[in-house]
Amino acid sequence: MSAQVSLELHHRISQFLFHEASLLDDWKFRDWLAQLDEEIR
Repeated sequence: MSAQVSLELHHRISQFLFHEASLLDDWKFRDWLAQLDEEIR
């Protein structure tokens, strides 16, 4: 069974993941941590 998502949701998820990867690539670990939910920090 495969779930389909809208193009808008796919784009938003992709942009988030690219932003997250960019923060890690630039060694901006505090900014990356700020993206996480407080319950898992």
